[in-house]
Amino acid sequence: MFGFPCPMQTNDVTKTGALDVEGRLVLPPLIDAHVHLDKTYTRNRLGDIDPGLLSAISAMHADRKAHWSSKDLFARSERALMQAYDAGTRLVRSHVDWIDANSIPLAWPLLAEQAENWKEKIRLQRIALVPLDILSNEGDATRIIKEVFVSKDAAMGAFIHSSNFDAQAIYNLVELADTWGVDLDLHIDEELSANAKGLECLLDALEARSHTFSGRIVCGHLCALSSKEYKDSLALLDRAAHHPITIIALPTSNLFLQDTHTSRTPRLRGITLLKEASARGIPCLLASDNVQDAFYPLGNYDPLEMLRLSILGAHLTDVFDSWSQAICSSSAIAGKLSTKEIGPEQEWLLFNTESIWSWPSDLKRTRLHAGISPSKNELFFN
Repeated sequence: MFGFPCPMQTNDVTKTGALDVEGRLVLPPLIDAHVHLDKTYTRNRLGDIDPGLLSAISAMHADRKAHWSSKDLFARSERALMQAYDAGTRLVRSHVDWIDANSIPLAWPLLAEQAENWKEKIRLQRIALVPLDILSNEGDATRIIKEVFVSKDAAMGAFIHSSNFDAQAIYNLVELADTWGVDLDLHIDEELSANAKGLECLLDALEARSHTFSGRIVCGHLCALSSKEYKDSLALLDRAAHHPITIIALPTSNLFLQDTHTSRTPRLRGITLLKEASARGIPCLLASDNVQDAFYPLGNYDPLEMLRLSILGAHLTDVFDSWSQAICSSSAIAGKLSTKEIGPEQEWLLFNTESIWSWPSDLKRTRLHAGISPSKNELFFN
């Protein structure tokens, strides 16, 4: 009965030592592979913010200077991890703003402490989110990557956007990350400019090398793929399929920040080409991204809510049997980092429905734990 594949619709079971879940749907624990615990729960103190991604970045910089302290960061990240755990999440990957090559951000060691505090319940990984222009200096890039290399459960990241585009910095990033043996996890082409060149340059850098990148490269956002000429976007995905690349769509911030104006309704969605990427065998995930901050004023660290929003935003079908993997497949981000989720090996989320057609209309779920007593061959559930 136990150890069934993900996902599955259970059948009635009457064998001794098994739990009859009466045909309800079951998934393994969830993952939230792209969040920002250093920014979270700050919207209430930011005031008015002009629309768009760059304005949100400016608002967060101001908040960092005014309010970020160990106490503030700890309280907000603790609240987020509690919500993630309540949702049934066992692996959380948080980006951490790293804006100075000469100093380690306050949130970096603090989240390492949080990871230790939560190690029995959640695996918390950290990504150094570095503006691309810093990485144009090879010495600065090396200094940060070396720090990431010696950090537990950590990978290297960068913010790659038309506003800071630098091809040499991308080449530096790829070479140094592979030299030091760290995975990459990027914010890339988070914009609707058809001229955005982040993914194209990343692929150029990978294809210029004599050997394959040895880790995993996670590409978050890629909104620009939705606004380029369709044939050009497909050509980029054809190239990406030959590399160890995973794509993560972030439906809340992409829908909220892209094509946003104060005087008109948005006409473009900003969600990347999930169906086309998946059809080419590129692993695709969904994640919560920003929660109640300058980038998105709502949210609650529930990957299931991200899936439900993506059904609307990206017109996903075959949701339970296929796209549920976008919120529970940790292998999609596995590279140099271990992505084995913390928690009991036999653990599932039991949903209050038997219908794959209307799931997940009801977001209620029950966490099931099963354990074998060393003295009695007995199953325990709570």
